[in-house]
Amino acid sequence: MNWKQHRLQKIQSSGTKKFPQRSCRVCKVHGKRKDTCYMCEYCRIPLCRIKCFECYHTKEQY
Repeated sequence: MNWKQHRLQKIQSSGTKKFPQRSCRVCKVHGKRKDTCYMCEYCRIPLCRIKCFECYHTKEQY
């Protein structure tokens, strides 16, 4: 995996919301509802900063 491509970026505003958020993929799998304003720039997956980002990209079963 090329780690240089996988970086966190803020979710871009698409119109009405000034600070858009989406459900974190890792938290959702664990039954938690946690919104985040970050996503992986390469995968386009919404992820919480640091912990969920690292977990998603390093473990098969996160």
